[in-house]
Amino acid sequence: MKSSNRPSEHEFSSHVKKEVAQRAGFVCSRCKARTVGASAVDTEHSLSVGVAAHIHAASQLGPRYNPLLRAEETADISNAIHLCASCSVLIDKNGGQDFSPENLRKIKTDHESEMFLEIGRQPENKFIDVAGTHEASGIGNVTGLEINQSVRILPGTVVRASGIGHIIGTKIGG
Repeated sequence: MKSSNRPSEHEFSSHVKKEVAQRAGFVCSRCKARTVGASAVDTEHSLSVGVAAHIHAASQLGPRYNPLLRAEETADISNAIHLCASCSVLIDKNGGQDFSPENLRKIKTDHESEMFLEIGRQPENKFIDVAGTHEASGIGNVTGLEINQSVRILPGTVVRASGIGHIIGTKIGG
């Protein structure tokens, strides 16, 4: 039997895989993790953890299988969602019962809509920079710096807390 690089009638073509990944901005539609990036050691190649996952399984034994779909429908981009490797496994656990086809379609369309709005926009800085010297002293509960959100503590930042009682230099979280 000859081996072939052609996908079976139920598998996604390379065009569908590429298009669904691009439509998702190379970002997992579920957890929003980047799914492609530069190789750390090979300047001519990239790494990818992205997967074109089936919304309705291609196999009768697969999760969310729909016997009413023809082979070309299971291999169509409308039945594909771009996920990271972890999420592609997660959606199929428990026979796929935790992720209905309707839920996966909503995740896909919501994500693609978000990606459309992001075209040409600069990414937001999700961190607040903390710099300088932060000091506190007193009696009782004394906290030099309390952090309740995502921050980037810049080099040279100094935090001092002194006093009598419960003394905390830097408190992260509630």
